[in-house]
Amino acid sequence: MNAQGKPFFSGTQTMFYSYTDAYPHQNNITSDSSLKAVILQTNWCYTNSGLRDVQFIEFKIINRSSNVWEDAYFSFWTDDDLGSPFDDVIGCDTSRNLGFTYNATNNDPVYGDNPPAVGTMLLRSPVVFTGNNNDTAKYYNPPGSQNQVVRIGYKFTGMNVFNTYNNGSPQPSFPQVNAETYRVISGLWRSGQSWINPVNNQPTKFAYSGDPVSGTGWVMTGSADRRFLLGVGPLNMSPNDTQSVIFAQVIARGSSNLNSILQLRNLTDLVQEFYNTNFQSVLAVNNISTEIPASFTLNQNYPNPFNPSTIIRYSINGNHFINLKVFDALGKEVATLVNEKQNPGTYEAEFDGSGVPSGVYFYKLTADGFSDTKRMILLK
Repeated sequence: MNAQGKPFFSGTQTMFYSYTDAYPHQNNITSDSSLKAVILQTNWCYTNSGLRDVQFIEFKIINRSSNVWEDAYFSFWTDDDLGSPFDDVIGCDTSRNLGFTYNATNNDPVYGDNPPAVGTMLLRSPVVFTGNNNDTAKYYNPPGSQNQVVRIGYKFTGMNVFNTYNNGSPQPSFPQVNAETYRVISGLWRSGQSWINPVNNQPTKFAYSGDPVSGTGWVMTGSADRRFLLGVGPLNMSPNDTQSVIFAQVIARGSSNLNSILQLRNLTDLVQEFYNTNFQSVLAVNNISTEIPASFTLNQNYPNPFNPSTIIRYSINGNHFINLKVFDALGKEVATLVNEKQNPGTYEAEFDGSGVPSGVYFYKLTADGFSDTKRMILLK
């Protein structure tokens, strides 16, 4: 929510959910007591900047019970069913915090030749206390806003688990009761055994962590209807504590089933770059005209003065790498609104000043030797 109590719309399209397990529940096998967890979920996506095949998801997890959650794990579970589900192969790329599904051959009954690859990547993991002043966790709450949170003596857990199972045997197969589920989301077989990487014979919590493109490392052989999950933990959560976990779901199609993995990696690298820059180059940037202007122009923002947001319009006359930044009166950079190559046309970018004080600010457009700066006033 912003200062006016309105939701922050992160993307071109944004969806909000709220749900809880505040009531005892059971399935046909076991009964589970309530953790009294509250989940605030936001899904968003963009229609520009090469992100049309990406969905972003944030889960804010709140402990509403009176008990500490000890050794808790959070896990994102997916059953991708890439076209026909019976020719799927899975793997993980620990350098990218990515789990992915691809086709075993270069033909799928649904997609045909050159089927795509699909993946889930972890962008932000929970924050845990270390007490070490050399550890600092920085993030924006919500992502894309100007509200930066800096926590000294804390760090992100990172991705700790990539696990998988199907309905068959031997282990690991589908967990049957809550204890088995906990083992699976913590990176073990449902029986409690560890995965053993057959390449180095060492126990691991990252199944199939090799490279199927080069055929190196531990790569899944055969194909099947597979599920996988990405996990973070363990961590403790006191009553009323909140943790945030952010994922992106991505899909890419290349010139073959294995080349689709390469294209998927390229897309995840782009997604990581946008996340690292807090989505500023895509957030509220809109191409309002494809008519080719005669020259570069940077218009005066409107409204001006403004509170809390304003629109900056600019025009470019060719394919150029565009940089649009906002600075305070002392010349300190406040936000990067655009940092990408754009086609000729007229664009609008929105600057949200909710997280900065009143005062005079400057916005500067640079591209291919062109540079222009204008002044604007934020009055709260």
